[in-house]
Amino acid sequence: MQELQDEVIIQQVLQGDKKAYAVLIGRYQHFVFTFIKRLTNNHEDAEELTQDVFIKAYHSLSSYNNTAKFSTWLYSIARNTTLSHMRKHKITTTSEEELKINDHSTQTDIDRKNKTIIINTAINQLEPSDAQVLTLFYLNEQTIDEIAHILDITKTNVKVKLYRSRKKLKEILDKSYRHEFEEYQKSGK
Repeated sequence: MQELQDEVIIQQVLQGDKKAYAVLIGRYQHFVFTFIKRLTNNHEDAEELTQDVFIKAYHSLSSYNNTAKFSTWLYSIARNTTLSHMRKHKITTTSEEELKINDHSTQTDIDRKNKTIIINTAINQLEPSDAQVLTLFYLNEQTIDEIAHILDITKTNVKVKLYRSRKKLKEILDKSYRHEFEEYQKSGK
C-alpha cells in the first residue's frame, strides 16, 4: 500500500478524523525530537517540547496552506516553540548527547554507533545555530529553500551557514577525533 501524502492526511484530520493525525506524528516525531534536542541539548526538554509542537500543529492545522511542505511548516513551529522556551527559561546548550550501545550489536553496528556518537558529540560542540542548520540539512533532509523558510533567512544565507558549519565541524573532528577516524579507516570499514 502506498503511503498517504501528508496533504491527504491533513484533509482527513480537518474533516474530523482525529486519529489520522497519529500518522503525521509517527512520520515526523523522530525528526522533530532530534531537531529540538540539537537546540536544547536536553532530552527531557526535547520530549516535552516535541509534544508541545504536535499539539500546536494540530490546533493550527487549518492554517497550513500547502505553499511549503508540511515538514517545513512543522519544523518552523518546532523552531519557534523551542526558541521561545529557551528564552523563557534562559537555557544554554552545554550537555552532550548520551547514546548507549546495545551489548548484542555486531562489531559493524558498534563501529557505526561509535562513529555516530563521535559525530553527534562534535555537532553538540558547535553553536546551536550551526548545529541546527546541519541537522535540518543532513538529518532531516530539508532543502535549502525549506531551511530558509524554517529559519526565516535567505537561501544565500543558508548556503553560507551550511558552508561555515561544515567547516567548523571538520575542524572539531580533525582536532578532537582524528585518531578515532584514522583507526576506523585503517580497519577497512
